[in-house]
Amino acid sequence: MRILTRDEAEQWEGSPNLYLDDPPYLFEPGDLGYVPGDFTPRPPNPHPRPPLVRPEPYQPPRPIGPPTFFAQLTKTHPFSNPYTPMNIPGQMEFTFVVKLTANGEKFTTRPDFGPNWTQAELDQLVHGAFPEVTAEKCAAIGQRYFLELLGATTPRRCLSLFELLSVRPSSGGTATTPDGFHNAEDLRADLSLGLLPDVLHGWRSQIRIRKVGQEGAAIPVVDTVIDEATGAQNHYTALQNVRLVGEHLDFDRTIPAQGVFIAPAAGGPWVRLTTYGPATEMQIYVLIPAGIAGPQKLRVVNLREREGFSDVITP
Repeated sequence: MRILTRDEAEQWEGSPNLYLDDPPYLFEPGDLGYVPGDFTPRPPNPHPRPPLVRPEPYQPPRPIGPPTFFAQLTKTHPFSNPYTPMNIPGQMEFTFVVKLTANGEKFTTRPDFGPNWTQAELDQLVHGAFPEVTAEKCAAIGQRYFLELLGATTPRRCLSLFELLSVRPSSGGTATTPDGFHNAEDLRADLSLGLLPDVLHGWRSQIRIRKVGQEGAAIPVVDTVIDEATGAQNHYTALQNVRLVGEHLDFDRTIPAQGVFIAPAAGGPWVRLTTYGPATEMQIYVLIPAGIAGPQKLRVVNLREREGFSDVITP
């Protein structure tokens, strides 16, 4: 990572490796977060500006302990660096629940949480990794990092905290005019934390996933649509049956609000299909009527009057 002057930062404007912090800096090959590519700086300013002068002396963060504290941790821990991403244990079974999105056309998931951690439990786990440090001091040190980030005099980012996290101030909010932001609540000022991309990728590659439920357990799920005339998936032939395969597809064909409906994928009214073959909880045979053309979507309304949608099907 190379610290830049204001003029040097302007030369690298447009590069994804440039960060306009105070001072600005540039990621270089070998740095965590470097984006490869052919980014050529502009020629230097022939009239360089003087360096910025701070309006008041810079006060470094307050020390959190003896200077050798983390050096001692590194020596006593069985790993060469206690914060190396490879040390993350891959033992989590990520249990999740499937639920319908707000527009009713796709599915998303939410975690099925286990019991909540308590601060005391985590303190004891950290103390177990570093037995020479009391649980109380482990907690105080961890808290101190975030207090320092919250107490910065300007919005500053930490691009690699413990080689695990990126931390940055964030804002949002809405206003009817550009001058409609008057306080931190209007800005929705916040501090955002996230796993570094390499850490997130490594963690995801090790965890196991398991579906444990479905919100609205009777939501119909259309896994695929098969053209019975050709055997092709996600296709249809007019005046031929298609077979919908999935879960919770059972319905009462005598009730007009239930069954299989079709509509143009580009938008248009839903029309109920009326000619059915065998229909079970796992599959439905239904005739595509004459006059249907172009990409279409199918909607299933089941016995519990829940909706499920197919992918786009084409002729």
